[in-house]
Amino acid sequence: MTRRVAILLVVLPLAGFAHDADVVYVAAQSTPEPGTLVEVITLTGAALGALAPVDADGDGLLSQADLDARAAAISAGVWDDVPLGAGGQPCARERTTATLKEGYVELVGHFRCGEGELRQDFKILRVLPANFRVVLGSQLEGEVGKAFAYGQLTALTVPRPPPPGAFSRARFENGLADGVGAVAWIGALGGLLLVLGAAGSWRSALLGWALCGAGVLGGAFLPTPEWVALAVLGAGAVALASRGTTHATLGLAAGVALTARMGGGPVSYALGVGVGALAALVVAGPAAVAAGRLLQRRPTGWKVARWAAAAAVCFAVGFRVAA
Repeated sequence: MTRRVAILLVVLPLAGFAHDADVVYVAAQSTPEPGTLVEVITLTGAALGALAPVDADGDGLLSQADLDARAAAISAGVWDDVPLGAGGQPCARERTTATLKEGYVELVGHFRCGEGELRQDFKILRVLPANFRVVLGSQLEGEVGKAFAYGQLTALTVPRPPPPGAFSRARFENGLADGVGAVAWIGALGGLLLVLGAAGSWRSALLGWALCGAGVLGGAFLPTPEWVALAVLGAGAVALASRGTTHATLGLAAGVALTARMGGGPVSYALGVGVGALAALVVAGPAAVAAGRLLQRRPTGWKVARWAAAAAVCFAVGFRVAA
């Protein structure tokens, strides 16, 4: 639906979202409808409680029911105190939502704004303790575009979100890193050893390498549930380890599975994932082919190596599923 202009990427590897207690994160999003934008504010439940009486049932615990019951209080205590304007005129706030996440609260406001520079005054800083700050910026602008409000410096220029579909260099660079990581992943390397190294000839192995490259490019654009891609990688690794042989076309399937688990996002990001995975494959592929072909000369060593590689794949897959 939207192309998020995220001001801060909080890493979500295994443990989930981690929110600094004294930071309010703000992000703007574009929408397909001209003149509209969505703003996302994330903050801790304690910070929200300092701005609005959100504990509706008085039990000392914040729940989604509390947020729903106190929607008006949140509008008055938060949204009214972070007025957004364009070209000197206030933006019309159309609707808001509040959602309880793991460890933080996500507030979403939908605005209709006119032309001109977007400015926002974070008056909530005058209510929150002095150590609080607002972090505002743009993923599309990278680190350079990040801005901070704190103390008496509460007014900031908000980068106007680009139209949906606009190329994002930052998203592309993030995709590059994730694509390299998809191949550098220990389970992925084990899968490459099996798929590329277990081929019956050097020619077949190199063909599998080329098909794997095509697969990682295509998989980056496929919206695939992660568990499907992980299941393909795990089941394929065990099957190949038990057989000890493979076919070049399985390189295509392996390549698709490597990147499809994170594929289907914004075009800029997907392109970055594909290019990053392909670049990593250019480096790792020949090593996997050579290792597999050399190990096959020693049947005992090859059997141990392929089962070790399959175990690495299954361990990595299980770790991702558990996370």
